[in-house]
Amino acid sequence: MNESTDCIVDPGATPGEYTRVRSSGKGDYAHRVAWIEANGPIPPGLVIRHRCDNPPCRNVAHLLLGTHADNVADMVSRGRNARGEDHGMAKLAEDEVRRIILAVHGGGTVCEVAAQFGVHNSLVSLITTGKAWRPVLDELGIPPRPTDRRKLNDGTEAIIRQRYATGSVSQIGLSREYGVSQRTIQKIIKGRRH
Repeated sequence: MNESTDCIVDPGATPGEYTRVRSSGKGDYAHRVAWIEANGPIPPGLVIRHRCDNPPCRNVAHLLLGTHADNVADMVSRGRNARGEDHGMAKLAEDEVRRIILAVHGGGTVCEVAAQFGVHNSLVSLITTGKAWRPVLDELGIPPRPTDRRKLNDGTEAIIRQRYATGSVSQIGLSREYGVSQRTIQKIIKGRRH
């Protein structure tokens, strides 16, 4: 028992990692086994959460029932979720994210910047709209790009549909006139944009 925290941790447990044990012939986590021994079965759909944020701890006083959503909320509220380049799925370092933001803010297109950094357009868009790496945008003092980047409003789209219906202009002609792709004009004509 660790006197400073009252956590009960098995000797040899790896700090920050859940301890596996054998119970009733099956492998399970030590904190789950401790809970079951003290309180009975874990109800379906619930998990055992740590109040102490110490995964190898099996002190029943530090454990409580909750949903997976509760467990995730604990993680976020206590700052235990990996963010930025510390996240295992991060494709970019923070410095690269800064350069991406500055490149798009300086007039580069999402496609150009994505190609320059070897990432997908959608990642550059997520970064510049603040849906990913938001703290870097905030640090630079650059507001997120608006997510509705349509060049055409509903009224203009109605006019495009009417003009195309008359047969007087092609989709390519409309795309050149309005500065959008032929695919965008096709979607407008089919009513897929609003």
